[in-house]
Amino acid sequence: MKIGEIVAENRTFYLSSHARERIRQRLNIESESTSLVWIMESIASTVKTIPEGITTKYITEVFEIICEGPKLITVVLLDSSNTYKNLFKGVVTKEFNRLLTIKKRELKKAEIAVCETQLNSLRLKIRTLPNLFGKI
Repeated sequence: MKIGEIVAENRTFYLSSHARERIRQRLNIESESTSLVWIMESIASTVKTIPEGITTKYITEVFEIICEGPKLITVVLLDSSNTYKNLFKGVVTKEFNRLLTIKKRELKKAEIAVCETQLNSLRLKIRTLPNLFGKI
């Protein structure tokens, strides 16, 4: 029997600070005891368990729970469960390209303004050069 299996059977987990923060962000669970109950229930309903050396990945329908022995390392949202990501992917790409085009236009206008200013400055220097050489 491996460590991950023993830990899953005994239900003795403790949270790393990173895991505590990820559970708070992704599940809005503040209490550590509530987080541990959620972890135990999720591990009980695991779809797939992947042991990788000292770490074990428990994959549920929505999350991937990564443990290192009894220590919960992190909770990751699976991409396959994130259907909104696929729905908004095209919209976000289109909007990004539109904004990028607008910014490119603004940047090009600013570059033209800088070049015109430099050109006017050089013209002014060229006009004043003959006067300087004529006085020497």
